Amino acid sequence: LSDGPSSVGLGESFAYQLSFNNQGYDDAPDVLLKMQFPKGLTYEGDTSGVSANCSVRECSWHIGSLKKSQAGSFEVKVKHILRIYLIKKRIL
Repeated sequence: LSDGPSSVGLGESFAYQLSFNNQGYDDAPDVLLKMQFPKGLTYEGDTSGVSANCSVRECSWHIGSLKKSQAGSFEVKVKHILRIYLIKKRIL
C-alpha cells in the first residue's frame, strides 16, 4: 500500500496504490485482498477490474489465483467525508 497524501481537505478525494505479490514457493489459489480504511474515509472506486465487496470501513477483492512470483497493483480511490454530530443542550 502506497502512502497517501500528507494532508487532505474535507470532501476531497485521493487514491492509494494497492500492490500485491505471491512470494511463496507455489501458486496461490483463491486470493482475497482486504483493505481497511481509517475512520473518515469512504470508498469511491478502483482500477482492479474486479468487483469490490465493501462494508463501512473495509473492502475486499477476490482476484483469483496468483502464480509463484506473480505481482499486480491497482488504485483505490477514497474520499475524506465530513461527519456532523448534533449535540442537544439540556437546560435544567
